[in-house]
Amino acid sequence: YSNKSSQFVGLVKGEYGKTPVKIDPEFRFKICGVREETPYDTSKYKMQPNPELPEAGGVKLAADEKEVLLLELFPLVAKTFLTNEKVKAYEASKPAAAAETESVAEEKPITITGQAVMAPLPGRVIELKVKVGDQVKAFIKDISGEKIALSLKFPDQNPWTNADEKFAIGTVITGRVARMTDFGAFVELEPGVDALLHVSQIAREHVDKPADVLKIGQQITAKIVDFNKDEKKISLSIKAYEADKEKAAAEEAQTEK
Repeated sequence: YSNKSSQFVGLVKGEYGKTPVKIDPEFRFKICGVREETPYDTSKYKMQPNPELPEAGGVKLAADEKEVLLLELFPLVAKTFLTNEKVKAYEASKPAAAAETESVAEEKPITITGQAVMAPLPGRVIELKVKVGDQVKAFIKDISGEKIALSLKFPDQNPWTNADEKFAIGTVITGRVARMTDFGAFVELEPGVDALLHVSQIAREHVDKPADVLKIGQQITAKIVDFNKDEKKISLSIKAYEADKEKAAAEEAQTEK
């Protein structure tokens, strides 16, 4: 009798009314601790809670008499079952609401606000609302199914577009030390374009760490010794720049003799 359910105990006890078969008093005693039928005191009964479900749009857990009865008889199972059913119905109703949003969007300038909109064409500039009150312009990079890839960087504003001309190997350029690591310093040549000045290329004499001879924000002049547009990597050398300066000075002095 260790696995008896509360419903079975109530049935044997007589809480659901007279049983269809006669029950031996000793059996009743073993099951529920009493020998005589003990009808349930209905004045003590409390209905199962029937809350609203925010995840299902605020509808009641049990919406009609049939569902209320199910909740009363099998509260644990019914709560899970009814919640799942209500959430499914609520989710199924969303596409219709989204379609109405699309219809309205067709008549207005395209604005992405988190709701569904008619997909614009790649390359088109649209107004993108990040949150209420904020608007930014974004460039549509790609459209794949229901996904739209956006970028705040426009092709004509990309500093790497003509980088192979501006930062060709051999070019002498001035930049600002933006950050440093043990292996080198990263120099900002212009907004969005950084170049690496390796520690071995800072000076002819040995430099242990860039921070020993450079400071954040310092302007330095160096020669571009390597350029990779695909990987967006530029390498600088002050050593090469200084060597070129000395060579040019020596040649000029030789010419004057």
